[in-house]
Formats: sequence, structure tokens, C-alpha cells
Amino acid sequence: QFTPELAIKRNTGSNLYKATDKFTGQLRVVKIKEKPPVPSEITISDFNHPNLLKYYERVNARADIGSGQREYDISVTEYLSGGAINRHYARFQNKTFFCWAFGQLLEGLAYLHGRGFAHRDVKSTNIFLFNKGNGEIGLKLTDLDLLGKNGCKVKNFEGTPEYAAPEVFRLEPIDIRSDLWSVGCVMYEILTRGRLPYGSRNAGLDFDEIKKSVLAGNFRRP
Repeated sequence: QFTPELAIKRNTGSNLYKATDKFTGQLRVVKIKEKPPVPSEITISDFNHPNLLKYYERVNARADIGSGQREYDISVTEYLSGGAINRHYARFQNKTFFCWAFGQLLEGLAYLHGRGFAHRDVKSTNIFLFNKGNGEIGLKLTDLDLLGKNGCKVKNFEGTPEYAAPEVFRLEPIDIRSDLWSVGCVMYEILTRGRLPYGSRNAGLDFDEIKKSVLAGNFRRP
């Protein structure tokens, strides 16, 4: 049903492709990922909010993307052309735009939280701007792969350490409030044009060093 046009991103165990739906002609993103999918009781395609990425389909299937036949989580989502907000630091120096953008982000999170779900991986590269048409800009929270039910127990760290709350490192039950910690980290990053409040791997720290910094409360003042 989909004709691949461009490999958007290739990571270990995960590939993203820009593709065209043969029946509608519309652009889509096809994501093929090795990680286990969101639990079966969560049907992401049922979520419908203007500030959340729209998922059209999600299946488990066997495929070969270069390393032999394996079981993959394959999802089809809408295509957003504007890019992640970490490519638009300058725009956020405008106070009105900053307030509008984070208001949109919090609206999307409120929709998830109101249904008892936490996103669990809020970060700048998962927040996209896009053109809604007629010169109007929209914002959407993307990548719902780690979505979890509030209160569920976890066995391993999941998410992105630079944006993770202390309770996430401590492997405490999923808490929707952890998403708000992550929003704060994104705000800090935007206002400092790329710095993160507890350090980052891009700045030479490893996972354990970031974890130690977060748990000790070693906040880095701008």
C-alpha cells in the first residue's frame, strides 16, 4: 500500500521512511522498529487530538530491513514537514510564540493524561512544528512508542536520560507527572538554545553520570 520515497532516519533496530499511500496519494511515515510495541490494550490509532501525531495503523510483522527476517513493530503515521523544535530555537525567543507552542504541547499531554496515560519520552526531537495550510503553524507531540498506563510497574529504564525525572531512573511505577518534568527540561533547552539542565551525552556525559546528576539534584544554572 505504501511506496517508500526516502529513508528519514536509520538507527540500530529502527528505521523511518517517508512514503506515499498508493490509494490516497498522501505522504505518510512508516516506522519499523525492533522494540516491543506499546501493550496490546493500548490502541494508539484511536487517539484523536490536534496536538498528537496521528497513527493510522500499527502491526507486528516479520520483515527483512538488512539484518535478516525478524519480528518488527511497524507503524504508519502522518507526515509532518516542519521539523522538530530543536531546529527552531530562534523562533522561541519570541515570548508569544514560546507561550503558544508550550500551550499546544500541554494540551496534547492533557489529552493523554486525562485518559490515564503517560507519554514517557517527551523531548525536543519528539515535538514537531508543521504547516497547517494558509500560513498557519501547528505543533504536535510525536512518538508514542513508550506510552504507558499511569501506575504500571516497569522493570527497565525507558526514555531519554537527559529529560527523565528522578522516579524514572529509580524504576518507580509510571507517573504522568514525570512528563511535566520532561517539559521543564525541554523549556530549559529551548531557552538556552541547546543546553540541558542535568548535562547530556552530547556534552560528553554517559548515562550513569546523567542519572547521578538528576538524583543528586545537580541542576545546571543557565
